[in-house]
Amino acid sequence: MIRATRAPAWAALLFFSAGCSSRGAARPAAVDSLLGAGQTFYDAEDYGRARSTFAAAAGRARAMDDLATEARALTGLGLAEYRLASNLDSAAMRELRAIELWRQLGRDRDAGPSYNVLGLIRLDQNRDRDGIAALERAAEAARSSGDSTTLARALGNLALPYAYRGDFAAGRAAARGLRVAGRTRSDARWEGNGLTNEAMIDLMVADPRAAIARLDTARALYRKAAYQTGEQVALGHLSVGLGMTGDYGAAFAALDTALALARGHSLRYEEAVNLRMIADLHARVGDYRRAVSLYGEAEKILRETGATADLAAALRGSAVAYGQLGNLGSAMAAGGEAVRLDRDNGERSAELEDLALLAWLDAPAAPADTIAARLVAIRGLADTVATRGARGLALLAEARVADRRGDPARALRAAV
Repeated sequence: MIRATRAPAWAALLFFSAGCSSRGAARPAAVDSLLGAGQTFYDAEDYGRARSTFAAAAGRARAMDDLATEARALTGLGLAEYRLASNLDSAAMRELRAIELWRQLGRDRDAGPSYNVLGLIRLDQNRDRDGIAALERAAEAARSSGDSTTLARALGNLALPYAYRGDFAAGRAAARGLRVAGRTRSDARWEGNGLTNEAMIDLMVADPRAAIARLDTARALYRKAAYQTGEQVALGHLSVGLGMTGDYGAAFAALDTALALARGHSLRYEEAVNLRMIADLHARVGDYRRAVSLYGEAEKILRETGATADLAAALRGSAVAYGQLGNLGSAMAAGGEAVRLDRDNGERSAELEDLALLAWLDAPAAPADTIAARLVAIRGLADTVATRGARGLALLAEARVADRRGDPARALRAAV
């Protein structure tokens, strides 16, 4: 499985003018102006200025003891920090503080936007269970408050974590819901996000042509909206689809553009994901030394930022490359960490890939009963995932292990 970059989404920031005396009115108005400016910077993809502007708004609101405005400002601040992936722990603390402020005010139903951003942060921290819980809380709060904007975003953001955990039907339904909501509201970003998320699911189930078609439409929508953050996500997924069809030249070109866009907007998580996918392509064409180097660059960024959602994929790629280079110790260490991450996070499709890789790495030297146990575990997990791609991967794993152990007859039986 190719781990997705973050599902592009943002919080609904609801601004208001507080009623107060004529002398104090200028102060809330000034804070509202900062909130509006922060949102403008965010929409323009100037995430650094958005962060500093929301931080200023939060500080002013705190000084005025205006808890509701502070909560809105903190939601925007955490959102900008999430985009920049400079410190995801800090971003999560902003959202948790905003949720607590709404709770103090007895207005839990207004915390939907904060729960939405918190859910996205948890997904990037490879905490899918917590991410799903936060997004479902966002949807619950949005229903309670009649906030249709946050409701659509939260439900749309659930598409990928549902799919990560093997519920592809729920993932598709969520992605299509966001697409419909975008079309209804004439919002090209939302519509593009829904298409991009469903394309990611197409890639998970090994249907690259469907993914490429959706991504072409998504990119047209992003260009219409001048939304380069979405464009670079779509290009990253497009490169995977192109690679799956064997068009490596076009795949490399798509990733070069995606990497330039990510770096241009200081999107550290997306930079790491694009580096990892470039490494994947180098591995597929046999340049394993270059792949190991790029996987290392991606891993360094992911560990530094705490945005570890893509770390298992980078480790899995490193394990493949090290294995091909004959460095079994490094390969097994990387593969072992990948399977632990994916198992702890409940990502069964990814865990299946990890187990198949470890079986292949172990095949030449491991005892027969160890290999047999590995293959039983792979078949059992494939039955749990219950997709054609998962069952095919289990058969392929058995064939590759048999071939690596010098048993061509069993390899042939598994392959057919």
